[in-house]
Amino acid sequence: MCPRPKNIRPLKRYITTHDVSGKAIFSSALSEEMPVTTIPDGADFSLAYTSSHFPAKLNNEADIHEYAKNLSNPPGLVIRTGSVCRIVDMQPGVTSPMHRTTLGRRSC
Repeated sequence: MCPRPKNIRPLKRYITTHDVSGKAIFSSALSEEMPVTTIPDGADFSLAYTSSHFPAKLNNEADIHEYAKNLSNPPGLVIRTGSVCRIVDMQPGVTSPMHRTTLGRRSC
């Protein structure tokens, strides 16, 4: 399959935190643009967010520090004690190595 040019803007993430007065603000700890990894079949994977705990530990930006570590050393498919949010961009006609989900259908 020939790769198609991607005419989409780079994905961005916006992570919120709090300033010293408790006001919600956008964190500047990480770039807004998410790193993208392209695998051999042409699919792009982005690690949008991770947490090592559930619920996430937000005090002192602990979640952001954990996520930054996972950006440089990506986790496996899951983080058993937390959460993983990935964005996958696949070209039409490519077979997913994982699963397909159909929404809005029901079997009786």
